[in-house]
Amino acid sequence: MKYRAEIDGLRALAVLPVILFHAGFEWFSGGFVGVDVFFVISGYLITTIIISEMAEGKFSIVSFYERRARRILPALFFVMAACLPFAWFWMLPKNLLDFGESMVAVSTFVSNIFFWKESGYFANASELKPLLHTWSLAVEEQFYILFPLFLMIFWRFGIKWVTLILVFIFLISLSLAEWASMKYPSPNFFLLPTRGWELLVGVFISIYLKYNSHFKSYVANQILSLLGFAMIAYSIIYFQKSTPFPSLYALIPTFGTGLLILTAVRSTLVHKFLSIKPIVGLGLVSYSAYLWHQPLLAFARYRFTDQLSDILLLVLCGLSIIIAWFSWRYIEKPFRNKAKITQRRIFQFSISGMLFFVLFGTFIIHNEGFKNRSYEANQLSIKLEWPAQGNVSNGCVSKFGGDQYCVVSDLTQPISMLLIGDSHANHFFIGLDNSLKQKGENLLMLGAGGCPPLIDVDMGIHHAHGVKLKCFDRMNSLYKNTLNNNNISRVYLSFAQHTLFDMRLSFIDLQNEIDFSADRYKSVKAALIRTINYFTNEGSEVVIIEDLPDSNIEDYALCIFWSGDEKSCLQKLTLEETTKQYDLLLAELESDGYKVMRTRKGLKHFPYTNFLDKDYMNTFLYRDNTHLSKEGSLYVIESSEISNL
Repeated sequence: MKYRAEIDGLRALAVLPVILFHAGFEWFSGGFVGVDVFFVISGYLITTIIISEMAEGKFSIVSFYERRARRILPALFFVMAACLPFAWFWMLPKNLLDFGESMVAVSTFVSNIFFWKESGYFANASELKPLLHTWSLAVEEQFYILFPLFLMIFWRFGIKWVTLILVFIFLISLSLAEWASMKYPSPNFFLLPTRGWELLVGVFISIYLKYNSHFKSYVANQILSLLGFAMIAYSIIYFQKSTPFPSLYALIPTFGTGLLILTAVRSTLVHKFLSIKPIVGLGLVSYSAYLWHQPLLAFARYRFTDQLSDILLLVLCGLSIIIAWFSWRYIEKPFRNKAKITQRRIFQFSISGMLFFVLFGTFIIHNEGFKNRSYEANQLSIKLEWPAQGNVSNGCVSKFGGDQYCVVSDLTQPISMLLIGDSHANHFFIGLDNSLKQKGENLLMLGAGGCPPLIDVDMGIHHAHGVKLKCFDRMNSLYKNTLNNNNISRVYLSFAQHTLFDMRLSFIDLQNEIDFSADRYKSVKAALIRTINYFTNEGSEVVIIEDLPDSNIEDYALCIFWSGDEKSCLQKLTLEETTKQYDLLLAELESDGYKVMRTRKGLKHFPYTNFLDKDYMNTFLYRDNTHLSKEGSLYVIESSEISNL
């Protein structure tokens, strides 16, 4: 295969935006499309090699996998090994456990499935996952397993039939991606069936160039290559985390990449730019740069819990490229040298490496992240990890965006009171249930993670978790089914204060066909009043539970884990400012006669509860940055004005 310097330049154009996007620079809000550029390049290069060898009758599946192993695994294993000591010394047990699970997933080429199941790509917590970026390698590896086998089966029918079948698969994959981008955005982002069409863009370019030459027209090549470059640049600058992806939007960067491969020939301006030596040099080390940047950024954010400055982030980005050169020079290149490392050796190395990381990851999982490796780690795991399921009898609680919560104090007694909302309703349940039980009331909690308790309101894709929560379907069914079958005297509404006023989240009032973005405050207030009126018309009193400010308790956990200096770390514990629009809304509703249960009095002893003569005195109010612990729930509700309601 003839070397094309502009392809390495294109790799540089792909990797640099990804690095800067993960560093958090707003100018590269769509930098994640660099991965899509890589997919097209990969599809093009792999297909060019395979069909050239098949046309000559020289293709060997064993040799193909040998080349893939030489290309991918040595640098990947090197990065994973380098992550181990930092994970061991810097990570809390629960994070080390997660890292161990990700090592197993990466080593078995299913990290895209693992990270899809675990959380969204755009979730805030994703910034702390050193191996999150390997999801794209898993997609390519899965493609490398299936695509050569497909060609081996259908090559005998001729290139026309191969192309027709691939066009059919392309259309199915693209259609599935467009549909899933709104219905199931998280699996859509991570999985091969909805990413395969992007690789096929490169496949089609390769097939075309195998049997046809580049365009002869200088003008056509100049215009189309500039257009392709502009399409990629537009995607990098103007796409956002909230852009449905992959979907028809992804045609812009992928077709732009295809145009560059097809038309950025030697005489064009784009070719001259992409062939500049520093750009080609960055392209040569782009794979290692891609591997290194995420661990560097993740561990830096993990270790230095204060927000990293732009200068430090730029230094880390530059450092990832410097280390990438070292990795390319002393890891990648030697392993590609067949004279030094034979086929047998590379397979032995690959299998050994996979087994090592699978076993090491399993060892971490089996030991639950080694939560006893230090006294501080063990104590913090006890204080800060409160699985909600373990504190609710006769009930069930879902993860974020999952099915409804369904917890009830006493299944043998009729339900008299209802708590509805998101996970912030869930963290009030223990305390509220305990208080109401003393008055002979039986509380039921129903909710949907991430969904505010509003009737006839739907929510778009959650910007942090990358999922569509189907709030309308879930909330409306929860409300109406419960009220039809129970005599509810009081309904408590609870939701995260920031959710409804986060401009990155889209809400639509389906009853009035109004988008909240037009007038967020007015729309929220109207929808909340309509929800309250719905319940009052059904004969139920309604109480809004005041939400609590966020804390930085997780930073404290990291601080004491590293330093062991509890006094110094405690001084850094704070509560964040509450959302002003939310506070104004509650004040207005209260002045209009609606009932609000004020809960923030219970935070006067933050960060500890202050129950005298009780077992949980001086335990943390919060179990993470945004949710109360069991003890915190009990204390906050006991300190609230519930007795006056």
